[in-house]
Amino acid sequence: MEIELSKKVIDEIARRTALIILRKLREEHEDVPEMVTCKEAAAILHIAPNTLRIRKDEFPHIKNGDKKQGKLLFYRKALLECYAK
Repeated sequence: MEIELSKKVIDEIARRTALIILRKLREEHEDVPEMVTCKEAAAILHIAPNTLRIRKDEFPHIKNGDKKQGKLLFYRKALLECYAK
């Protein structure tokens, strides 16, 4: 049995499918904290990125990468809490 669908119907199916997938992805990643780059973190704290790199241990962060020069990522929520103090 073969059914022909119009482009409009196919587009609507694709749109609804995408919405379902996005909803599922949001649910699965709800508890994952948002990370920001050093530049973004410095802007949140109103300090220079170089100053933040020097003072990095004062703020919750992770080093992304296995090399000595790994990328620093900071927890946005923690930065906002630090700035609010």
